[in-house]
Amino acid sequence: MIYLFERAEKRIKRNIKKYFPIIIQVIIGVCMLSISINIILSFNKQFNDLEELFSFKYLTISTPITDNVNDNINSEDLEYIKNNFYPISFYKQYSYVEDYKENFSILFANEAFYYELTGSNEFNKSVLIGKYANKILNENYKFKDKNIKKYFDDKKNTLFNIRISDFIILDNINCNFKNLLSDIKYTSNGVEFDSLDNYIIFPYSTIQDLKDLNCRDYITLPFNNKNKNDIVAIAQNIQSYLNNKYTNTSYEVRNYIGEAQSILSRNIELSKVINFVLSFIFLIITFSLIGLLLIFMNKRKKEIAISFLCGASYNQLRLEIFLEIFFIVIVSTLIGNLLSIPFLPIFDGVGVKNTYSIYSMIICAIASILLSTLICTILSQKLKYMSPIKCLKDL
Repeated sequence: MIYLFERAEKRIKRNIKKYFPIIIQVIIGVCMLSISINIILSFNKQFNDLEELFSFKYLTISTPITDNVNDNINSEDLEYIKNNFYPISFYKQYSYVEDYKENFSILFANEAFYYELTGSNEFNKSVLIGKYANKILNENYKFKDKNIKKYFDDKKNTLFNIRISDFIILDNINCNFKNLLSDIKYTSNGVEFDSLDNYIIFPYSTIQDLKDLNCRDYITLPFNNKNKNDIVAIAQNIQSYLNNKYTNTSYEVRNYIGEAQSILSRNIELSKVINFVLSFIFLIITFSLIGLLLIFMNKRKKEIAISFLCGASYNQLRLEIFLEIFFIVIVSTLIGNLLSIPFLPIFDGVGVKNTYSIYSMIICAIASILLSTLICTILSQKLKYMSPIKCLKDL
């Protein structure tokens, strides 16, 4: 066996110029295969990342931060909306930004929001905190924002007169609707959405005495396939009510989940196209390689005939040819895989970032082994019917 490996290696080195067109074809083909596989794997990662998010769907009605406190949604509005439209979940969000980095967000949420988040009325009067925000506050953090700083007592370790040590960490709560706070963002790097780790959630009553905090208002309306049209209509009615009452502020209906789904739908279609292209490329590589290697085998009739006359068996020649093909295909596969990496960013799209995956190398390697076996099997059939004497006569 070692002898056959050595012979295969010597034959490849001796015939490298003749093998060169085959090597180039495999490298280009595998590069295209690797790009296709990595794009599909990136799509699958996106689908998996958002799978939990899509379990619970929400429309959001929100407004930009406004300096006019009179334009903010108040308790009377909430009561009116509840009685006339829908028992909404509501929260005001104050985003704490320092040095152009958002450290965490403070929410002031009504009971309906607490209930939808935790599935229990037990937490309605509690302050909930994400593990990242909790870590910040427990590391002797000093607020620089003057609006928050005056409500933070570092000596007593309180925020809005509530001891930080009494905050309930969200990690310890089985949250039903983690995506309730998900403000989905679409970037060239992929779909991003906030996690609960960056939030501190206070009861809505806390904000009644805080007149100088400019918050963004959010109304959330859960929907499913059955009530989708009704919820959309309700959201539009609430939007009209708010826009008519607060003429200086534009309240906007956002369906983050719907937007994400539209991107996913597009990517599902792209994935189908790429699957077809991938299969087509693989077929082209297979038949082209078979054709090229058959031509190459015909040019080596003399060498094969002499090997037969010198006592080489059919199985020995078949194994030797398989080793040659195997080495060429495997090395070309590795090169093609590595060459695909710089091309992946070209195929980045809104909502998905195409990244290289080691699984691509594994899939291509398995495909290469199968391809080598297939080609060797086909070529070995040609060896069976090859007569050494006739080959020498034809030369």
